[in-house]
Amino acid sequence: MSGTLAGQLTIAAQNDIIIIIIGNTQYGTFPGGTDVLGLVANNDVIINHPVNSSGVNQAGSLTNPRVDAAILALDHSFYVQNWNRGAPLGNLTVNGVIAQEFRGAVGTFSGNPPVIRTGYNKDCTYDTRLKYLSPPYFLSPTLSAWQRISYSEIKPTATP
Repeated sequence: MSGTLAGQLTIAAQNDIIIIIIGNTQYGTFPGGTDVLGLVANNDVIINHPVNSSGVNQAGSLTNPRVDAAILALDHSFYVQNWNRGAPLGNLTVNGVIAQEFRGAVGTFSGNPPVIRTGYNKDCTYDTRLKYLSPPYFLSPTLSAWQRISYSEIKPTATP
């Protein structure tokens, strides 16, 4: 996946979405315009980061990639494959939003102040257009099938 999106698109998967970045995935006009990309997976949304058996970055490991998208990992995470192996690759820039069940790893850090050791440093910017502009057929968290059918207040037990 790479290139410039001119329009509106949602990519959905019953299992995982693996993003093999060979270049930046960005909007034709950002921060303005109406270009918008949605990535929805029942499980994980994964950034491909190939390494060999010795843990060395391989062809396809992109330095400072950029992804403009609304990312939704329903049951798992948004993360980078082999996040704890290979040389540091700079910033993974996400312009949009990330919603996930569990926070996924993108790299490792050590020292004081922390210095990136493997993978990426995550650099996220919320795309404020997503307040009113949604990718086509993207799930709306405010229009879900969930509803409250009962509730109760639990009173604390008395302490001795």
